[in-house]
Amino acid sequence: MGPFSVTGQPNAMGGREVGALANTLASHMEFDNQQHHSLISDFWQTSTLATKPGLKAIDLFDAVEAGKIKAIWIMATNPMVSLPNSEKIKSALQKCPFVVVSDCIKQTETAQLADVLLPAQGWSEKSGTVTNSERRISRQRRLLPSPGMAKPDWWIVSKVAMKMGFTNAFDYLHEGQIFNEYARMTTLGNEGGQQRDLTLSGLTQLDDKGYNTLVPQQWPVLTLQTDIVNQRLFTQHQFYTADQRAHFVATGYQAPQQPTNNALPILLNSGRTRDHWHTMSRTGLSPQLASHTPEPYVGLHPETALRRGLKPGDIAEISNLHAKIHMRVTIDPGVTAEHAFVPIHWNLATASNAKACQLISPNTDPFSGQPEFKHTPVSIKPWPKQCEALVISRTPLSLIDMDYWVKQKIESGYLYRIASQSDAMSLIVQLTNTLVIRNDKTLSYDSGITELEHRKAVISANVMQRAFIVKTTIQEHDLDWLTSLFEHPVNDHLESRFMNRASAVQHK
Repeated sequence: MGPFSVTGQPNAMGGREVGALANTLASHMEFDNQQHHSLISDFWQTSTLATKPGLKAIDLFDAVEAGKIKAIWIMATNPMVSLPNSEKIKSALQKCPFVVVSDCIKQTETAQLADVLLPAQGWSEKSGTVTNSERRISRQRRLLPSPGMAKPDWWIVSKVAMKMGFTNAFDYLHEGQIFNEYARMTTLGNEGGQQRDLTLSGLTQLDDKGYNTLVPQQWPVLTLQTDIVNQRLFTQHQFYTADQRAHFVATGYQAPQQPTNNALPILLNSGRTRDHWHTMSRTGLSPQLASHTPEPYVGLHPETALRRGLKPGDIAEISNLHAKIHMRVTIDPGVTAEHAFVPIHWNLATASNAKACQLISPNTDPFSGQPEFKHTPVSIKPWPKQCEALVISRTPLSLIDMDYWVKQKIESGYLYRIASQSDAMSLIVQLTNTLVIRNDKTLSYDSGITELEHRKAVISANVMQRAFIVKTTIQEHDLDWLTSLFEHPVNDHLESRFMNRASAVQHK
């Protein structure tokens, strides 16, 4: 793709193939191999090819924070949520003179810090190829038109490169031309795939029609595969080393840089939940996916929870020297005693204070650069609440003044789970001031003295626009009742259901 380098930490096979990792050249070629460097320089007709690896993610933001990097371009990732010590990431991006973000989602924490936000295509809008973990390259054809000004990543990069003066190197008309260049690069110094396992020599003669109709290809591809093949590497017991033997790399045990102690006795592990992906910027838009795990949680062994006075459904405060976060407690016998598990997905766009990476130290492995995501000492204790609320709205709300809130997409709008350390009346007033606009028509209901419950609905154009319930403890049937009302037009039947044995209904 010409003498232009985009460094970073992309995911999975495709990024490694094209040299998008900071520590490799394209087509599985290496910085410390002079022949590889010469092959690529000659192929791209450049004398300015990078001669050493770029910075890994943590090191990169350290350099931005120190003022050594004056411009950064972040593509398809959300480091404000996914990297440790997000306050430092935020400080670095705020100090950086020029921050560009390419994303298909506008409202991410990282995008909010961009000087320039470039609208990229989402997965279903892209045309190109993808490679899965069994080395199979598949032709991806767009399913949906791109909204607004969204453009392919290759087009965005090419236009910027051309403005920088690399006109001839980036004059691609479509992604098939880039694939052809990539396929030819895999053959450099690699006749017959003898030097590197990645070779696409069988795809170098594809014309536009051949590319558009390409069936999945599992590399190495010495001849065009017309049917699905399954081939295993190294079955001949020969490897891509000077003596063709496998070389094991012995590594010594390295103790965690932050062990648990009396003040921080719990070992925190972080990871994914079933239906979400990374920072939830896209999966969080799906009502079906959001319904499986609607709220951030901390998973604890029963003995660990008992020792700390925590029950299922409580809110726990998880803290260390870096930060403190709040999550619902779930009991999981599969979690080791004195350990805890938290999901990585929730962030300031979806919860008040549930960003797990705030707790994680930026200590990294010296070789891989990987932070200690799986080993974070913390303390855990109850976060005492006096009352809870459910809020439902057809449009997104700003609830930043609430003590605890979590946002969930539902079919008819948005659902918010709220907890407060203030008394119920204070929360009712706070929600009323937030949700009710002057001259709105409302329905209100208050329970008797023995059991606190307050409900309020805001009605406009014969439709319930917003509603909330405040109780000491919210139950699942409260959610079912509220969402069912939200799905029907306003009529006498709905008003009577809203009353639900109410002692008083007020029409304003």
